[in-house]
Amino acid sequence: VGRNRLFTGRLSSSEIQVMYTFAVALMCKVFDSWAGELTPELFAEFSTPYLKDVATRVKQQLKEQGLPQVPVSVFPKGASGHALPDLSNSDYDVISLDEGIRPSVAREQAPNKVLQGNLDPAVLYLPKDVIKAETRKMVDNFGTNKYIANLGYAVDKSMDPELVGAFVEELHDYSEAKNGLAAPAAS
Repeated sequence: VGRNRLFTGRLSSSEIQVMYTFAVALMCKVFDSWAGELTPELFAEFSTPYLKDVATRVKQQLKEQGLPQVPVSVFPKGASGHALPDLSNSDYDVISLDEGIRPSVAREQAPNKVLQGNLDPAVLYLPKDVIKAETRKMVDNFGTNKYIANLGYAVDKSMDPELVGAFVEELHDYSEAKNGLAAPAAS
């Protein structure tokens, strides 16, 4: 009974995602914000099958309705370390990562997926030079192919917008320099 209720909720979630995609979306993003609250075993049993089903059904429904296919992304907050192997074998195009997994491990576990993340948001409370250094380290560790640079979770309202801007600026400048699009900015 519990599984059927969860499954029903996930199906209506995929229908909502399809309607939203039809209206405005360039990407469909599925958040499992409680993923890290489950043990790896419970996550595998009670979340993974339904997350996989959402991606499959969204793509199916878009196709059936003659709508454009858009990338489908998933973020298992707090569970990247144990969720990634299973989610890498799903219909998701992008897997967002929290700061709990090393880039080299993520690349090894999901070589054919676009990865997104995973700078620890706490870094944005540190001085600009540290933010820039950590941003460069993240980009170096992930590379610039099949990668969307981002935080491991979110910007908190207590963060200084200037320091958030330093992260974004360094990310753009450094990524462009690594891709030969611009000269690296002076640090």
